[in-house]
Amino acid sequence: MARVFLMGLMVLPILIAGMSKRTSGQDFGPGNLYHWAYSPAFGTGAYQIGDEETFVVTVKPRFRLRNIKKHGYAFNLRVPISIGLQTINPEEFNFQGLEETFTTISVVPGVEFFLPLTQRWMIRPFANAGWGTTVTGDESAWIYFGGVDSRYTFGWGKADLSLLNGLQWYGYTPNPGGSNAFGRFLAGLEADHPLGKATFRGQQLLIRPHILYYWYFNEIDFQVFLEQPVSINQEVEVALAIGTKDLQKFWLLWADRIGIGYRFSEDSQGIRVFLRSVFDYP
Repeated sequence: MARVFLMGLMVLPILIAGMSKRTSGQDFGPGNLYHWAYSPAFGTGAYQIGDEETFVVTVKPRFRLRNIKKHGYAFNLRVPISIGLQTINPEEFNFQGLEETFTTISVVPGVEFFLPLTQRWMIRPFANAGWGTTVTGDESAWIYFGGVDSRYTFGWGKADLSLLNGLQWYGYTPNPGGSNAFGRFLAGLEADHPLGKATFRGQQLLIRPHILYYWYFNEIDFQVFLEQPVSINQEVEVALAIGTKDLQKFWLLWADRIGIGYRFSEDSQGIRVFLRSVFDYP
């Protein structure tokens, strides 16, 4: 089972149409098909735009500075670290002097709070800021993102239901180039239902489906081809997972589920495998 959770981390979102850059008058250069600066926010994934591919591994170590049981709130330091490999076809896009493959690395530390407003309702404000660079080139970027997420939990028969909401903002300032950012609103429903009498490590196994809706305040341009950008302003994700109520430790990883989700919009679709809830636990 532990090996399954580790494999899940390595195959997180596979986006067929790819992620994104807003074409706000910027030059089209290395990394701007799917700009690597967004990697710490979006996490591990393999992204494809036409014939161009990016693979990113992101880890997010967390250091607990305040415990919610002892202090009534949780305060954590998180240090997302992303390493990416991007392959470009210079002939197709007429890039001059562009290497066919380049590697990126970024570190974007930040803080997060878990604040219980009631026994059922918890919010999670968070903020991150850091820096990244291409290893094989001279492009770098300041990276920043933040927002506030919310979870409201209630019972429905044998199931626990959670209403999920979030206001999130992501941006970066490349060198060279101008700043780029987008904001989005998240709304969703997540459920936990006992899976018969099945257990794992002494805990009840749960079926954990969810459905999520993303609405972007400013449209994201998915650059499938240089002449044909695809703008997306909303997405839907449906997913199914199996897990336990409490986090389980597997070597250096903490996980409470393994699941697969299908994310789609009018012009994009993708598959992702995940190990944690969209609204993480303290």
